[in-house]
Amino acid sequence: MGKRKKATEEADNKKIIEKLKEDKLLTLGDVEDFHTKLSLLGRTNIKGLAIPISLSESALRTELRRIIAHMSKDKKESMGFKSDIESVEYFINNKKLLKDLVRMYDTGYGKAKRGGRKMQNKKQGEIHITLYSDFCSGNGYSYYGTIDSEAEHDTFGLPFIPARRLKGCLRECARLLRDSGLWEESTDPLNYLFGVSGDDSTKGIRIENAYISGYEQIEVGLKLLQENKEIKKYISPDEVLDLFSDVKAQTRMENGVADDNSLRFTRIIHQFSPFNKENRLEFIAKVEYPDGQEEKLKQICKALRHIGMNRNRGLGCVKCEFKAEDKAADTKDDIKIIKNVEINKELNQKLNITIFF
Repeated sequence: MGKRKKATEEADNKKIIEKLKEDKLLTLGDVEDFHTKLSLLGRTNIKGLAIPISLSESALRTELRRIIAHMSKDKKESMGFKSDIESVEYFINNKKLLKDLVRMYDTGYGKAKRGGRKMQNKKQGEIHITLYSDFCSGNGYSYYGTIDSEAEHDTFGLPFIPARRLKGCLRECARLLRDSGLWEESTDPLNYLFGVSGDDSTKGIRIENAYISGYEQIEVGLKLLQENKEIKKYISPDEVLDLFSDVKAQTRMENGVADDNSLRFTRIIHQFSPFNKENRLEFIAKVEYPDGQEEKLKQICKALRHIGMNRNRGLGCVKCEFKAEDKAADTKDDIKIIKNVEINKELNQKLNITIFF
C-alpha cells in the first residue's frame, strides 16, 4: 500500500508540474534553476538588463547575445546549453521571470547593505565628480532617426556614471602618473589598486556606480509620486531624463562644408542641476580601498579631467575629488518632494521640475 500511495503522489505531482508548464507557470525548482543560470551572467550585467528589458524584446535579445558571447567557457558549460543562441532563447522564453529578477538585482539584491560589514583591511570613501561642461556617458543604445548616442540612465530616468567606466578612466590616470615617475615604489601601485586583467580575485579598490547628489531622496520621491495614478503618466523615465538633458546635433565638417550623411544626435547631460541652476551637477560614487592608499587616490582623482564621449569636442570636462572615510560627507541637496499635485486635465500639461521642490 505504501509503494502504491507513493507512486500515486509522484504521478499527481507530475500532472501538476505539466499543468503549470502548460499555463506557463514555473515550479520552485524551475525558478531556482533559472536564478542559478542567471547569476552566471554576473551582477553588473544582470543590472544592465533593466533598460533593454523595458524597451523591447529585440533590445533584450541583443544585450543577452553580447553578455553571453563574452562569458568564459566554464560558465557557458555550467549553463548546460549547446550554443549561445540556445542560452539566449532560454532567457527570452522566461522573460517575465527574468524581468522580476532583474528588478530585484537593480534594487540591491545580492549586494552588501550600506553601513554593513566592510571587507577586511579596506576602508570606505567617496569620489565626487562635478561637471564643468555638458557630459555624455553613452550606454550603447540608439534610436533610429532621433538619437544616435543615448546617455546612461536608470529605470527612473536619472543619469549616472557606470562604475566600470569610472574605474577605467581612473586607471588610465593612474597609468599616466606611474609612467611620469611620480611613484617610485618597488610594488606597481597600478596593479595593486586596480588589479590585473584576467585575475578574478578581489584586489585593490572597488567602485560603485556614481549617482547624482541626493539620489536616494529623489528616488524615494519619484516612487511616492508614481503611486498617484494621475501623476504617474507625467513622470515617465523619458520625462525625468529630459529634465537633466538635451539632444545635441553634430556634423563632420570638411573645408567649411558639412559631409553628407554625417549628422549625428547625442543626448548630453546638463552641467547644471535642474533643481538649482546655480549649482553644478555632481555625481558621487562609493569606493572601498586598501588602507594607506588615500594620497595616491587623491592624486589619481585630481588627474581625472575628462570623462565620457566626445571629450575632444568640449564634452565631459569634470573636477574629480576623493574624500577619505573620515572626511566623506553625506552630501545631499535640500530636495523636498510634493506628494499631492493637482493637474489641469483640460490643458493636459506636463509637470514642471517644481514638483521636486
